This record gives sequence, structure tokens and C-alpha cells, in this order.
Amino acid sequence: MGTILTQHSCFVHCDIRRDHWKKLCISQLRAGSGSDMATEQPHLDTIDRNIIDQLRTDGRMSFADVGKAVGVSESTVRTRFGRLNRQGIIQVVGMSNAVQVGEVEAHLGIHVKHLPVSLVAKELSRIPEVRLVALSLGDYEIMADVRCKDLRHLADLVTERVRRVTGVEGADTLVVLDVMKDTYLWAEFRNPPPGADERVLRPQE
Repeated sequence: MGTILTQHSCFVHCDIRRDHWKKLCISQLRAGSGSDMATEQPHLDTIDRNIIDQLRTDGRMSFADVGKAVGVSESTVRTRFGRLNRQGIIQVVGMSNAVQVGEVEAHLGIHVKHLPVSLVAKELSRIPEVRLVALSLGDYEIMADVRCKDLRHLADLVTERVRRVTGVEGADTLVVLDVMKDTYLWAEFRNPPPGADERVLRPQE
């Protein structure tokens, strides 16, 4: 029997490529367009960002409804959406909650040695279970997100494929137990932090 996707386990999602944090992501790395430095990013104005915010809330919204919410015409939304989609800035896809559909999601912190990081990232991006590959600053040269059928599948993936990629010196694995927040809205970043009465945890006296 196939997996039944409930209202809470799958939703239509508008992906902004992590605000171009995915400049060196799977689709571009597989195409060979990744580089050590992100290319110049297209200009997005307030209307573009508001349109994307609406689609992030509900990827099934019609252009007419998006236009009403943003304060522009349906044709304006259609034209702008087409441009954003052609530029590879947004895509509308169905996203499932890995935990609720019985899969395992994990984040990998990857150390690279003896080879250019971008070459190792391109090789990692060819692994089907790898959903995101990003060059990073900090403790790891590469961060990757993966999704597997179960823990055994994850263990095989990390030990037999990821760690065997030439240039990978080591990989630390963080398994996702539950997702408390996963927002894609620019409004979340623009709005001020919650006031004292809205906080879940209050500062200690």
C-alpha cells in the first residue's frame, strides 16, 4: 500500500531557493553552473518579494488572488511570476513532511581536504538522496540535506557513498527528530521580534 499523504504531511510550497543560498545547490551543481562564488543575483523589488511571500503561504493561490493581496493586477502577477520562474528564483512544488511520512531527514556537515570545495560539492550533488548542497563558512566546508527511507538507508548513504567521495575527509550527521519551524516568508525576517507577552520563554530575572 502506498503512503497516504494527509493535509499535515504534504503541502504545495513556493521555494525561493533559500533566498539564493541555494546558488550552489543541486540543480545548478548538476548542470555544472556552480562556482566558488555565487553569481550576481537578480534584482527583486518589493512587489516581487510580496508575490513570493503570498505563494510561500499557499502555492496554490491563483494569480488573481495573489494580485488582490499584493495590490497589483492579475496580469502583473502572471508576468512577474513567469520572469522569476525563468530566472530560476522560484518554483512551486509539493513538499512532504519527512517525519510524518515515515522517512528520515538529516543534515550533514562535511569536511573537505586536498580538492577544491566546489568540485567535491558537484560530486555530492549527483547523489539522488541529497536534496541540498551548500558551500559554507565555519566548522564545515559543505552543508548538505539528505532524505532517506529509514536509518539503515541513511547509514549506508553516509558511510558507503558520501564519505567515499574523493575529497571528503569526514561527515558529521544530524538527524531531524521533528520540525518546530520551517518558514519561507520574508515577512518573518522583516517583522520585529515578539514582545515580552508573546514570548514562549521569559528571560530569567
